[in-house]
Amino acid sequence: MDQKAWLDYVNQQQEMVLQAEREIWAHPETGFREWNTAAYLRTKLEAMGYQVRTGGDIPALSAQWDSGRPGPCVCILGEMDALTVPGHPEADPATGAAHACGHNAQSAALLGTAAVFAQIGQKTDLRGSIRFIAVPAEEMIEVAYRHSLKKSGTIGFWTGKPELMRRGFFDGVDAAVLCHASSKPQKQSIAVYPGNNGCLMKTARFLGRSAHAGGAPHLGINALNAALLALNGIQALRETFREQDYVRVNAILKEGGQAAGVIPGQAEMEIMLRASSLEVLTQINQKVTRALGAGAACVGAELTVEDIFAYPPFENNPVLNDLVLACAKEIPQVKDIIDSSAWDTGSTDLGSLAACMPVCHIYVGGASGSSHGESYCITHPRDLCMNAVALYTLLAVRLLAQDSQLVWQEMKSGHQFHSISQQIANLSSFDRCFSVVHYGETGSVTIKG
Repeated sequence: MDQKAWLDYVNQQQEMVLQAEREIWAHPETGFREWNTAAYLRTKLEAMGYQVRTGGDIPALSAQWDSGRPGPCVCILGEMDALTVPGHPEADPATGAAHACGHNAQSAALLGTAAVFAQIGQKTDLRGSIRFIAVPAEEMIEVAYRHSLKKSGTIGFWTGKPELMRRGFFDGVDAAVLCHASSKPQKQSIAVYPGNNGCLMKTARFLGRSAHAGGAPHLGINALNAALLALNGIQALRETFREQDYVRVNAILKEGGQAAGVIPGQAEMEIMLRASSLEVLTQINQKVTRALGAGAACVGAELTVEDIFAYPPFENNPVLNDLVLACAKEIPQVKDIIDSSAWDTGSTDLGSLAACMPVCHIYVGGASGSSHGESYCITHPRDLCMNAVALYTLLAVRLLAQDSQLVWQEMKSGHQFHSISQQIANLSSFDRCFSVVHYGETGSVTIKG
């Protein structure tokens, strides 16, 4: 079957895909809460004839198309989660959730691609299989809620892809691809790029001593001052960050007192560290921990820090990147094909998966506004969703073709991939909670990071 025939099958799914994009947009749910989205996708997939595996106690699902011939397994991913953006004009009024990163379009494109191959059945000369996985919780938000899920044993990891790796959803998968909405000016575009920053989340809890702010402030230990000094310490570090490492450090103060008449006895900060490599991320983490400890030591406060390894650094597979660009040239509706050299300073949990197999994260035009912001919207749903379905379809055809062995060899050559079990062990080793400041009897202070 030639490319035109495959694209004809793609075009037949347009009405269903665009309806799905609007339906999921209208019902945003944040990470590990996407029950309605997962149920909607399951209903659609089962209507196509797929047997659907669910996540049980988390909202996730997978379905698999099989050619009937032995061969590799290509995974097509769709993220389901929304963000908390209460100021968004179409945010859920009860939860403040909004699809301000366009994951609704990913889910719709996953459905469209599954429909193409369900319609084809085994009437092809392809080999191998395609696994469609709807993934929860890509965004690292609502940390307290995820703490509760970890404490109860519901999840072992903070975000969806490593959690699904832990549960065996990716067992047997040989490569994975994901199309993400782009809000760049080019609307009929497909873009590839080198990769994304890794990310570590820190929670710093300063414990001081409350006292009457007017009558006896000298009896207090001001935890808010400790946090503010720590913030200033972090600011002083910024000149040490090298531009080629793409370091980002963002902090918010979550607690700093309850009344102006009381010296704050507790303060809490949440800090997100990002960098292009694990080595640099580790160095920045040590520096920030020292700054936090210095702030606490200055006023005599106690300090507990919790580190959460949210996202490993991610690198797109260069052979898959080239294959994406080649397939994009075959899609008539794609006008701009972009091979970007710009490193993405945002983060994705695809880094967890890319340590185990070739992975490609692709940007497809069709959104506008500021990602993660109140202005974000899907302005060109047809361009975004249907170009993604077309790209997924043509990529799968290339990767499952009878003569694709050389492509697979090139994708895996020169890369040392972990097994999924090895990567799970690696990810599990980073999280920790520890006391930072230790006071000696003679007034000495030790800061441990």
